[in-house]
Amino acid sequence: MPLINYYKILEIEQTSDPTIIRAAFNKLAMQYHPDRNIGDASAEVMMKTLNEAIAVLSQPRLRKAHDKKLAEEAGQSFVDNSYEDIPKTLEVDLGESIKLDLMLIPEGTFKMGSFGNGRYENDMPRHEVTLTNPFYMGKYAVTQEQWQAVMSNNISYFKGGKMPVNQISWIDCKEFIKKLNAKTDGGYRLPTEAEWEYACRAGTTTEYSYGDTITPKNANYDESNIGKPIAVGSYKPNAFGLYDMHGNVWEWCEDWYGGYPSWPVEDPKGPAVGQYRILRGGSFAVNSMRARSCSRIISAPAVRIHVNGFRLVKDE
Repeated sequence: MPLINYYKILEIEQTSDPTIIRAAFNKLAMQYHPDRNIGDASAEVMMKTLNEAIAVLSQPRLRKAHDKKLAEEAGQSFVDNSYEDIPKTLEVDLGESIKLDLMLIPEGTFKMGSFGNGRYENDMPRHEVTLTNPFYMGKYAVTQEQWQAVMSNNISYFKGGKMPVNQISWIDCKEFIKKLNAKTDGGYRLPTEAEWEYACRAGTTTEYSYGDTITPKNANYDESNIGKPIAVGSYKPNAFGLYDMHGNVWEWCEDWYGGYPSWPVEDPKGPAVGQYRILRGGSFAVNSMRARSCSRIISAPAVRIHVNGFRLVKDE
């Protein structure tokens, strides 16, 4: 079956932006709408094709796949230009010379969870997850000076401006995000658990983003013998440019806790309701097993513990 070129259907250039795509669809949809073409089978077919076109071209992942197929059919190499106009980093001014840095994380597919082999049961089964849209994630966990700039207080147990904020609940995180969104252009939230693991792995399939083993040279966990959080950015970043994804402080995620499926999923967000929220990444107080990319623990959303912090996400 020949490939349908949805750009030709909409009578637009392949480089058209989403606004032009939507306008072209609206124009043609008015022309071929069934109410204006009663009994016209060809108009009905065209309207169906228009709906397919807007469904594909309005989703970045589907549009990219469509563009790749068009290139292959034409015997050309596919060049992905979808990120050319998207800033790879964001720097947000929180006032008083305090900045918030975020890194662009591309959409993609990965294997979430562990293989088993004596691991914790709650991080199994390993399953395929696809994230269909890019997003920004905090380069570091939220620091105490950033918290102070937004909340005008510091409730951390371990104090230090460049240290991650700690001893905060999930509810505290949500209050911070509410005030941050009011203070800035908005769009900030906690990461989903799938986004967190995907960003932590940064393309790796090993136990840690550093490989299958970890040492005190890589992260702050119990064998580092530090006994408290340290300043963010004290270790090397992963391939996405994110620091301290292993150890230092546990990081709250948006999701309610639930078991994993055994089948492939897209953009999972966890159960609709629950009793416990998810934390990821390990901390200064836990062993290396708990600092793995796939490791997950749970806590009631109102609980404040000195090992817990968080990292922000912002939709692209």
